Amino acid sequence: MSPAYLNEMTHISMNLQCAAGTTFPKELPLLLFVETENKQNPEWRELHQRQTASVADATVSALPGAHYLHHTQAGAIADGFGDWAMGW
Repeated sequence: MSPAYLNEMTHISMNLQCAAGTTFPKELPLLLFVETENKQNPEWRELHQRQTASVADATVSALPGAHYLHHTQAGAIADGFGDWAMGW
């Protein structure tokens, strides 16, 4: 519970309101790693696919695991990023 984390949690509601309706710039290459299945939010992957709609070069890669994929899928993320970056 670092001060930065506690500060973010204090402002999360306001930050989400400010971010609502924003999009990524069209020219920004985008790679998103998301859970394959999120039982709390069955539309989790589709939500991320909608986020990429404004981007010319976007990839959504689904991996098995929980929300903090970087803890359990670091190798797959590193490999996926390497493969994605080689395609530029």
